Amino acid sequence: MRRFIGVDLHKNTFTVCYLTSKARELKSFKVSKTGIEAFKQTLKRTDEVAVESTGNTGYFVREIKALVKAQSGL
Repeated sequence: MRRFIGVDLHKNTFTVCYLTSKARELKSFKVSKTGIEAFKQTLKRTDEVAVESTGNTGYFVREIKALVKAQSGL
């Protein structure tokens, strides 16, 4: 099933919206090694992820880009 993920990235936390044709789920994670690892565990190779552009977006994208569907600009 195709899944779209939106990430609202802040300094200490990030909120994630997982969207499929059947459901929507919101989760929050800490911006920390443990929090990002927990988020990475939820990812699938077919996921399409959009991340808010902030000061720490580059680091965040580098951490997840190998785990999700490749997109130009990542």
